[in-house]
Amino acid sequence: MQGWPSWSPDGRYIAFTYNLTSNEEVLRFGSPSIWVYDFQTNTFGYLTGPGKFPRWNRDGSIVAFEWHNEIYFYYLATSSVRQVTNLGRLIYSFHWLPDGARLSGTFDGFFVIDTTGRISRTIRPRWGELVGIANGQEANWSPGGDLILTFCGFGGSNWYLMLLDSLGAVLRTIIMRTYDEEMSYLCWSPQRDRFIVNYGDYSDDSNVVQDLRIYRMDGTVETIIIRETGGDGRMVARRKQNCISKLYVHGT
Repeated sequence: MQGWPSWSPDGRYIAFTYNLTSNEEVLRFGSPSIWVYDFQTNTFGYLTGPGKFPRWNRDGSIVAFEWHNEIYFYYLATSSVRQVTNLGRLIYSFHWLPDGARLSGTFDGFFVIDTTGRISRTIRPRWGELVGIANGQEANWSPGGDLILTFCGFGGSNWYLMLLDSLGAVLRTIIMRTYDEEMSYLCWSPQRDRFIVNYGDYSDDSNVVQDLRIYRMDGTVETIIIRETGGDGRMVARRKQNCISKLYVHGT
């Protein structure tokens, strides 16, 4: 499944993890790698690897990503990689804060870390220790730091995609779903008018549908970029080139 997407600040590119077993970069590295989709050319190509769950910083100079439960930085100007954290704990997801100097995410709990890898603040404890809205996973912050777009879980059979204020109060519910449908690795667009997610419909185990989808802020689907369908994971439609540009693709 291709996914874990992140929009570049200028809105032109989406970085994502590419980990199909038939993918030449998996065969090359024996592991998933980071690729980039170009909206201007409607093509995508290899950036760096191994790695997964890429996240652009606010000026587009760094793509942060996860590998073996640690965060790494890929520097676009030099094509170099630096290990940032040494936490030794499970990292589920993370996002840059508006100040560009910290990241927030779920590391067996919900924390803020600085770019030296130090945990500077605990926002929420781990799952199961709260009543009501749990964690606020995938915290997508607005540029001013006053809004958060996030997934929230409750004790029942539903999950929610909500817009919160900076203190965690619910402003609006955008999507409510049962656990037969799954969205993960949420990313807000730079204009905050759309968001992109990994989508999975598991209501029929014989025909599981998994997509990389762009939604409008009213919860309606705008675009399905890459689709897999059927129990065998057969690819239905994709458009690909070996590279996008020399600036964003190396090793090709």
